[in-house]
Amino acid sequence: MLKRHPDAEISVEAHRLRERGEFSDLRIEHAMPRRALTRLVIDRVNSGASDEALIEFMTETYRLVVLTKSEMQEVDRVNRSEATQDRIAEAGVKLWSEPQGGISGP
Repeated sequence: MLKRHPDAEISVEAHRLRERGEFSDLRIEHAMPRRALTRLVIDRVNSGASDEALIEFMTETYRLVVLTKSEMQEVDRVNRSEATQDRIAEAGVKLWSEPQGGISGP
């Protein structure tokens, strides 16, 4: 289950809930809306992209992020359907990063 996976991309608030074992308020969100991503893939197919190019595009573009219910609602409020590089950051949601060399996370 992605919500419990230690390597899942996750917001700071969702990480705090997960650390306390509170999973009911966690949601899985697409960093780019599926409809927008599908349109971009179709455009590439129509432009003659190779299978390898499509796989590379999907690998680089498709992201799932664990958020709280309220963060997911804010992301959808700010941008529910447009293709952007990172609608999660645009909504002001901070992502968790593992502590490095004794430095604590956000």
